[in-house]
Amino acid sequence: MALIKFVSLHFREHETNGTGLQMNYIEFTETLKKQVESQDFTGQLQLAITICKEMYPWYQRFFDEHKWGNPYLLKDAMDTCEDVLEDPTAGEFVPQFIKQVREIIPDLDDFQDKLASYAFNASSSVYETLQFIQDEDCVRIFNIVACYIDTFDSQVKDNEELSEEELDDNPVIADVRKFLLEATK
Repeated sequence: MALIKFVSLHFREHETNGTGLQMNYIEFTETLKKQVESQDFTGQLQLAITICKEMYPWYQRFFDEHKWGNPYLLKDAMDTCEDVLEDPTAGEFVPQFIKQVREIIPDLDDFQDKLASYAFNASSSVYETLQFIQDEDCVRIFNIVACYIDTFDSQVKDNEELSEEELDDNPVIADVRKFLLEATK
């Protein structure tokens, strides 16, 4: 519960004049899709990097608890993604990071706790960001967003049983949606 409170407080910093409030999941995804598709490569990459940074602590916690993975490698891969924003030639390191990051994504058959699921989403987001740098396929941005949303949906659902309508009205989910919509304007 403390993690959800932290996340909710953190995302309230991103609130705007009601953007994303009272929007059901379908309306949200349609709006987000249009906004992401209207962004250029740099805007899409910035969104992906921001999400990776937000999710990284879950991978670190997973590593601390399970002593499996490599948060230093994941951080280096994220730094390389960020370097590409300033210097496209930094992308020459992306293929090697793709192979290495693939190896440190937790297998959910081996680790069956929620923390592993969050670490899976965090590392998969970095993997998808690296792939996006190579192929510029916007579907990868949607995969990253899906990992991000899934992490928060899972946290909220773990604490209470909610219908889809109640999930749409949940303040944590509303904050995540507002953040994503604001970040893609």
